[in-house]
Amino acid sequence: MRILANASAKAGNYEWESKGEKDTKVIFAPLDVNLDYADFAFRSTIMQPGTAWVLRQWLEERDLHTRGLMCNYMKGGMAQGEALLKALGDSQIKWGTAPTTPAGYTRRCLRGDSPPRYDGDGKGRKKRKVQQTLGKFAQQNSQSHKGGKGEGGKGVKHANLAKRGKTICRAFNIGQCKLPCPSGGAHVCSIVGCGLKHPSARHNHAR
Repeated sequence: MRILANASAKAGNYEWESKGEKDTKVIFAPLDVNLDYADFAFRSTIMQPGTAWVLRQWLEERDLHTRGLMCNYMKGGMAQGEALLKALGDSQIKWGTAPTTPAGYTRRCLRGDSPPRYDGDGKGRKKRKVQQTLGKFAQQNSQSHKGGKGEGGKGVKHANLAKRGKTICRAFNIGQCKLPCPSGGAHVCSIVGCGLKHPSARHNHAR
């Protein structure tokens, strides 16, 4: 609005016959009048309640209304500055009306709320899918090492280290790792007291 005010003042920097005072000439588009209108519009907007989108729509509606009246007065031969002041005076009631809540307005639109997550590139969905898969794997892994079905029944305890101090591969014990082991773990049964070269998931079948 201030850019438009400066452009109007630069283009309208010439004298024009005043419609408010007889036998008087005024500047067609004075800079101070246009800048004062921009300041008034922004000051009125920030005093209203609502989100940024609601206030933007509120400002746009009133600005178009005021400038529409201004253009009508200018068609009648009035200078732009005088037309703007008269249009603003005729629009005071509209500028004093608070914005209304638009249809479809939800709690998520209020100030301070986080915007909805953008998944337009698909990376967000892929990341959540990987996290869900890892979560399921961790849950299965946790259940299997508590002595689940096929691992010796309830009360079975599992070791973390093999006889020579090497870390036991947990993925191997639930049948999800192949040689060579990516983690460098020992491919032996993790059930305490066993240590043979079979997964704990097949401990009952290997005995």
